[in-house]
Amino acid sequence: MGVRRGQSGASWSVIPGLLTIVTAFLLMQLISLYLSCPKQFILGYASVLIGLAVNRISSSRAVTIALMLISLTATIRYGWWRVRLLIDSQVPPF
Repeated sequence: MGVRRGQSGASWSVIPGLLTIVTAFLLMQLISLYLSCPKQFILGYASVLIGLAVNRISSSRAVTIALMLISLTATIRYGWWRVRLLIDSQVPPF
């Protein structure tokens, strides 16, 4: 028997938390990953296309939050790059 709407099953209650952990891990990998200039361009272009496609599919609250998450990821990635560049310029080479 499946879980009916309105009922909570032990296995189904874990899925949102697990999905959040996996998403956070993947976003941290994306933020800290080194990409060359052409790959950065592809990532930026793909992010814009995904954002436009998701916005056309639905205008629900979940889509708005997903678009905000994409924007936040791009901002944090830029900040990570700037801090890393600053640290690399201050550390003397061996």
